[in-house]
Amino acid sequence: MAEKEVAVLGCGGAPSLPPSWASLVTDSDWQATTKALDRASNIMGLIFLAWAVVLAGIVAALAFSLDQQGLWGLMGLISMAGLARGCVYPRAIKQLNNDVYGKKDLELSWNWNCPETLSLKQKKGDAIGAASEP
Repeated sequence: MAEKEVAVLGCGGAPSLPPSWASLVTDSDWQATTKALDRASNIMGLIFLAWAVVLAGIVAALAFSLDQQGLWGLMGLISMAGLARGCVYPRAIKQLNNDVYGKKDLELSWNWNCPETLSLKQKKGDAIGAASEP
């Protein structure tokens, strides 16, 4: 099977199960998926917060102690916390595959592109469909 339908996760309100997945994924499976992804998003929020506080403290200390106000440009490094996504989301997907999808001979994968997508495939077969997150 080729990729079929796309469902919006995250900002679009409550995520919905893509119809092409409905015959393979139960509502409780999908609820576990959205819960795990929400947890990953919360972890990312905490990582961003911690990084912003640490970075602002370091930049402020350097800028004021060295009297070099140009160092405030280092605050552009704040986006580096986004790289943690490459650790947080794959871990959540791995856990979902172990706990939920692996038992059904399915595999959920997270694709780090724009927009971020989830795809579901049978372990011996083609992709069933994709869900995207803005």
